[in-house]
Amino acid sequence: MSIVIQKYGGTSVGSVERMRHVADLIIAERNAGHKVAVVVSAMAGATNQLVKSANQFSNAPGTPAYDFIVSTGENVSCGMLALALAEKGVKAMPLSGWQVPIHTNNLYSKARIEKIHTLYIQKLLSDGIVPVVAGFQGLSHDHTITTLGRGGSDTSAVALAAALNAGRCDIYTDIDGIYTADPRVVVSAQFIPTISYSTALQMASLGTKIIHPRAVKSGMEFKVPLRILSSFGSDKFTALTDDLTNSGVVGISHIGESVILETDLSGPQTTLLHTILENLNHHDIPYDIINHTSKHLQLSVELSDESATKNILTNLGVAFIPHHYAKVSAVGNITKQNIDSAINAFNAANIFIYSNVHDNRRLTLFVPLNLMEAAINILHDTFFESATKKD
Repeated sequence: MSIVIQKYGGTSVGSVERMRHVADLIIAERNAGHKVAVVVSAMAGATNQLVKSANQFSNAPGTPAYDFIVSTGENVSCGMLALALAEKGVKAMPLSGWQVPIHTNNLYSKARIEKIHTLYIQKLLSDGIVPVVAGFQGLSHDHTITTLGRGGSDTSAVALAAALNAGRCDIYTDIDGIYTADPRVVVSAQFIPTISYSTALQMASLGTKIIHPRAVKSGMEFKVPLRILSSFGSDKFTALTDDLTNSGVVGISHIGESVILETDLSGPQTTLLHTILENLNHHDIPYDIINHTSKHLQLSVELSDESATKNILTNLGVAFIPHHYAKVSAVGNITKQNIDSAINAFNAANIFIYSNVHDNRRLTLFVPLNLMEAAINILHDTFFESATKKD
């Protein structure tokens, strides 16, 4: 009897009725002969409200108190889902991260999982009890509660699957898998039934929010079979697999607002670039280097990391000018012809390209915020023949 990990996002557990529906999905998996452990997110909107409450204090971000506050949403979901299962005659045990325990480093708000002890969960499973684990949270070296950052529940689920040597990890969302673009933006986006870990990682890193890149990376590293599927009734799902041969562009990703920081590197510090990047990596801030010389650096970060990045640069005495643009990317096997085709299409549509970054796996273009949806559709049209522009 293999173990299956099921992870449910905020919309999947967004109400009592949704909780009851999720309980039915868990029971169906058990009836299929599997032991099931569940990881849940906070109910939709709950974490945003907790963040808003904590941020009323200017000193909150990056502290144990902040993580303590924003982690509580997952605890509520755990308890409610355990009650929904019990209501249907299935024994369940809600568990906070520290009760598992899930051990992390001390980087508050962006902690990394270091080890998961599974003896208690294995005992629950052996006794026929469903462990319902709070995603997004863990226990630091100092025995304080930590949170894993945006998409942290995905990471919790895949890490738990690896620790338990689970036969499969299912990530349930409100979309039935990965598409060639966000179907809410591109009406002709095509469903992708199978995708390689490396391509899924690239798409997630560039803005496809179906699964967090850290979760994909963990699944790839520990060879966890991953599926992305909907808890809202669809029979389709996207399966992640070992590398496939891509003949061209696989999908279009986007980040709604990206911050480009132009910095001055002049001065006596010859290793200033290295120091900047070292600090960004230490604070787990993803970045793109757009352009750099001995005296100049252009890098982009997500809007949520703007404040922390500015603080790093200021503390290093680096002057900077911020610019805000949308970031749209084509992911797959990128050729010079692909790049030329995209740029020609944007020029024909009179869409200004502030800058671009490309290699053999992706082409990223920075465009005005108000033209993001048009840019996504044009990029999709360029590489997928059956696509038509959104009205």
